[in-house]
Amino acid sequence: MTQTLRDRLIASTLILLSLLAIWVALDFRGDGYVFPMAMAGLLAVVCLLKLILPGENPDIEKEELESINWNRFLLWSVFAVLFYILAEPLGVFIVIPAFMFAVLKFLAHLKITTAALIAVLFTATIFFVFELLLEVPTPVGILDGIIR
Repeated sequence: MTQTLRDRLIASTLILLSLLAIWVALDFRGDGYVFPMAMAGLLAVVCLLKLILPGENPDIEKEELESINWNRFLLWSVFAVLFYILAEPLGVFIVIPAFMFAVLKFLAHLKITTAALIAVLFTATIFFVFELLLEVPTPVGILDGIIR
């Protein structure tokens, strides 16, 4: 597979996912759909540009593509599906740090303390921005009595 073909396949997939995200965001309450639709729309536009604009200059020497590590891809996919399934019942403030910790520890091979620190700080940032500043309702799951 050439680099151009791979880029176009990825761009096509991202366009389809963006359209799906826009469709899902249409059901959001109030004006909560604006940010997801804007991000998905921008992603679709950028990927569409990648599809229609000509590729790189053929005179430039191409670097060799790395083969896909299917075990890592499968593991990340399992983590992502679990994130999606567990986000509503457990709450995003439990699932986000668990997902990040698992990905950082098992896929990025970071130390336990480093992975935990990054996961906790990222989750705290998400909480501060979405719950406190923007007041966007997020699924809190089993933390319902504590957060709200």
